[in-house]
Amino acid sequence: MMKQTETPTENRVTPDELQQRIKDLNTVFDVVRVVDPSAQHQIIYHGDGTAKLAKEYCFCLWNRNERCANCISARTLATRQKTTKFEFTDDHTYLVASTYLEVDQRPCVLECILELNDATLLGAYGKSEFIARITRYNNQLFNDSLTGVRNRRYYDEQISGLTVQAAAMLDIDHFKTINDTWRHKAGDAALQTVARAIGSCVRKSDILLRYGGDEFVIAFSEIPQAVFAHKLQAICTAVEKAVIPGFPDIHLTISVGGAYSKGQLKERLEAADEALYEAKRRRNQVVVK
Repeated sequence: MMKQTETPTENRVTPDELQQRIKDLNTVFDVVRVVDPSAQHQIIYHGDGTAKLAKEYCFCLWNRNERCANCISARTLATRQKTTKFEFTDDHTYLVASTYLEVDQRPCVLECILELNDATLLGAYGKSEFIARITRYNNQLFNDSLTGVRNRRYYDEQISGLTVQAAAMLDIDHFKTINDTWRHKAGDAALQTVARAIGSCVRKSDILLRYGGDEFVIAFSEIPQAVFAHKLQAICTAVEKAVIPGFPDIHLTISVGGAYSKGQLKERLEAADEALYEAKRRRNQVVVK
């Protein structure tokens, strides 16, 4: 984890100072807003200094129904460093700049959004090629090259501080034996098969990533408790029924640790890891804390 330094004075503001800053920035940018990336909502400040979370998720601004793949505001909140990116929606291209702020000691992120046009920025490549290049870059940065799901970097930089309802850690049983007996080609195929099986059971709003080695993580932003336990068991069953292409004699099972209660993902994973430890004692088990 990156070491955090003391917040500079210019990043510590009152609600009144924030409103004035937003007013000034609105003369340059198309959209200026304050967001809480951990809750994935915009923060609305009222004239009396009080604040509340907006009803819609912050990514609804981009006409999306799921979290942005490259949420720089989450990175800004974690590192307290200003970050920028390009964002695309419909036929429009935007430059987004995120700055860390503390409003009356409440950590948040100020997002400034400017629409760009082809003539000023995209003329060298054209919009289609430009979007394709950025998309490929994001995929290379945050996707696991073997399984195609999100990677550990995505967790560290994007979602470790995300507020979730539940989380799970999943570990392939006897994975070392698969590698030792059938070699690493089988191990790679096993990882790909498990990722596909898990992916077939989760929703688009859930986040699946390869945490490291043969461990996977699933983050659930919203899910009822009874559904959560049933979902994890369904994933176990899907993996057990899966057949590894080219290695039909290998029988796959996984152990799953789940944690149910609202909080930051990194905290939920600590509890899920304890549950996974218990599940691994018997293998092919689901344990929920």
